[in-house]
Amino acid sequence: GIGGDFNIFNVGGFDGSNPFEIEDSDEKKYYLVSMAPPGSEPPPQYTIYFEDFAQDNGTFVESTEGVTPFPAVYSERNQTWRMEGDGEGPSTNYLTSPYIDIPAHTDIQISLNHRYSMEHEWDGATIQVSVNYGPFRALPGSRFTDFGYDVDSLNGKHALKNQEAFSGDSDGFYENEFITSSAMLRELKVQSTLRIRLVAAWDEVDIGSGSPNWEINSIMLQSAGMDQGELSDSPPIIIGGTSEHISKNAPVTHVHLA
Repeated sequence: GIGGDFNIFNVGGFDGSNPFEIEDSDEKKYYLVSMAPPGSEPPPQYTIYFEDFAQDNGTFVESTEGVTPFPAVYSERNQTWRMEGDGEGPSTNYLTSPYIDIPAHTDIQISLNHRYSMEHEWDGATIQVSVNYGPFRALPGSRFTDFGYDVDSLNGKHALKNQEAFSGDSDGFYENEFITSSAMLRELKVQSTLRIRLVAAWDEVDIGSGSPNWEINSIMLQSAGMDQGELSDSPPIIIGGTSEHISKNAPVTHVHLA
């Protein structure tokens, strides 16, 4: 029933708050719609992907390696992914997103809403990214704008040894509060394919005192805009306005400076 020329992009999340979003009730897929002619760029700032695991596990893929690893578990009750930790390590947990299509040349802001309690400086967790089916690479701490890594180099003998990581107790962990860690991914090309992998690693003996050691509430990818002629001068943050997605455990809100 919609007329005219539209660009339709699969963005993986619909909450009715964005005037550019519609829901395909037959396919249960989610789209961003603009009145721009076919082949043109979508609006400069928009949500590319949002998953809060309220309906299911988000088709994230869990895998482990190590001595006696405990798998990451999707909790239907809490609607989160949870990693309990392993004191019989070394062990590693991997939680990998579906493939995410990038519909335009853009910088990406990755926002992870989570909480953690990891043995400080020994166990830890990190965000890794794969672009266009390439190898996963850790997102550097220098790319974070909010609640970045706590440790520059982990000491534990595991897969994240000597790497930057979330470690220790996140703010408000023991009050069941979640934080939003935000980081920039630069200069994604149109039709790029992205995957996010969340990695946690433990050495032997001790683990974090809180349970679970890592809990994932939601993950969001937003376009941060880009000057098409000057890719290297693209803005460091999303410019202007407020974006908000209400998750069942915590609001994921970003207020951006004009």
